[in-house]
Amino acid sequence: MLKQLLKPQVKEKNLSLPPEFIVINVNDDCFFKCKMCFKWKPHITHTKDTKFITTSDIKNFIYDLSLIVEKPSIINFAGGEPFLRKDLLEIIKFTDKLGFYTTVATNGWLIDSEEKAKKIIDSGLKNIVFSVDGMTAKTHDYIRGIPGSFNRIKDAMQYLIKNIESQQKGFEQKEKLSIAIQTVLCELNYKEVIDMINWVEKTPYINSIHFNAVSEPNNTMHDPLWYKTKFSYLWPKNIKKICLVIDEIYKKKREGSKVAEPLAQIEGYKRYFINPEKFLKKSKCHFEKALSLTPVGAMYMCNHYINIGNIKETRLSDAWKGYNANKVRQYILNCQENCHELVNCYHED
Repeated sequence: MLKQLLKPQVKEKNLSLPPEFIVINVNDDCFFKCKMCFKWKPHITHTKDTKFITTSDIKNFIYDLSLIVEKPSIINFAGGEPFLRKDLLEIIKFTDKLGFYTTVATNGWLIDSEEKAKKIIDSGLKNIVFSVDGMTAKTHDYIRGIPGSFNRIKDAMQYLIKNIESQQKGFEQKEKLSIAIQTVLCELNYKEVIDMINWVEKTPYINSIHFNAVSEPNNTMHDPLWYKTKFSYLWPKNIKKICLVIDEIYKKKREGSKVAEPLAQIEGYKRYFINPEKFLKKSKCHFEKALSLTPVGAMYMCNHYINIGNIKETRLSDAWKGYNANKVRQYILNCQENCHELVNCYHED
């Protein structure tokens, strides 16, 4: 449940600090039937009258963002499945021209030809993250709920790699499209993740592998004991065994592997799985520097507090310095709730 703002007795925060972690959720639609995400079902808060953000809404938001952030900043485009939006590449091209580093998370299904791969590279996209949840088609396809999705994602990567080699030959590495994969670490796949790291290490065009510890599924009613009840099938049954796997991930990171997460975050996974009811962080939360835009235009720093405004009614530059934003910052800086989002999002220690 979102918390209301009640005038806490805390020191005022400097409002001039720009956002550093930025996510634009371009839609809530997806056609995969993932075991740990239910965005393929009707949205629990949307109705037939819900109005979603347009191309102009998003471009205006990004332009306003360019006036208050320090560049080059990263903008993460997420969904749902972002490529369901026909205007996504137009938005990415606009964002790239403003000097942002753009990244998209995708299931890969809609990157189904060399022509589509070429358009993606032409847009100026700098990073694409494929959701890969197993080392085998059997595991990945079961978790993602779509037969053939494992082979389809491998084909998508090959389309992109072929176009990187032809279109971006001679480019500096930072100007080339970077390919990464992301895996949700859970009971259904943790025994395969070391093999996944080894595969990434041997694959030149895959630059990194990211992990998210499984958390309460998207588009479901909040239940603090979700991992013991309805979604217990996602939670590791043998905590000692998954901790050994996390130790191995930690070791590989120390040895310079392509694992993306910092060491402190990998340690956080282990504490989280051992005792999910214990406060995760050793230091304060950093969500006062985060900013997310929802598909209906609401702007949030933290999803557990009220939004700081809606882009259909308020410019970001005004909302970021507004009353709600300031009060949410104060709450975030003093928050001691055991928020499971901290295990994966904008982790600092």
